[in-house]
Amino acid sequence: MKLLREYIRNILSEGAKDVLDLVEDDIYVTLEIDGFGFGVTLTDSEARQSRSNANGEVLVYSPSAPVDSYGACDNAFMVGSSEADGGWGPFIYDIAIEYSTILGGGLMPDRDMVSSDARRIWDYYLNSRGDVQAHQLDDLENKLTPTDKDNCHQASAIKDKGPEFIESSLSKRYTKAPTIINALRKAGRLIEKEA
Repeated sequence: MKLLREYIRNILSEGAKDVLDLVEDDIYVTLEIDGFGFGVTLTDSEARQSRSNANGEVLVYSPSAPVDSYGACDNAFMVGSSEADGGWGPFIYDIAIEYSTILGGGLMPDRDMVSSDARRIWDYYLNSRGDVQAHQLDDLENKLTPTDKDNCHQASAIKDKGPEFIESSLSKRYTKAPTIINALRKAGRLIEKEA
């Protein structure tokens, strides 16, 4: 409960939405798993079976779905696309990080291109969120560590920081305990289904 309160305090200071807003706005979170990864969708109670009226959505690729040339990436899932109404972006990213941590090695940004809005979210995770752990990924040339399991395509991080790509929030994978997912289950606001 203490972690949930801390999370809610962090979200309020970000001006973002939280579990309490879901209940107030009659919104549900759907986690839909398929062979390529999973999606996190926020919809109101009337539209929860349809993505057409979503308040936010993030689609996440499983470690086996991205192009093989991306590397092993410590078994991290990768953001494929995301969009959200005002304030819901960080909330759905948190859920995606938690679920990716449950299923594998956490969540990482797209390996080729990241919007400036999404980069700000990743920067915030790296610099201001004690409940989210950042794990440095190596490049495909294996410059940082002797193991190959963390080798990962770093184009988005290199676009962000150049040769000093390790300073970029985009060069990492992120993990988080499932505090929000547990709170959603307890509040009856989580719908889990397989496609």
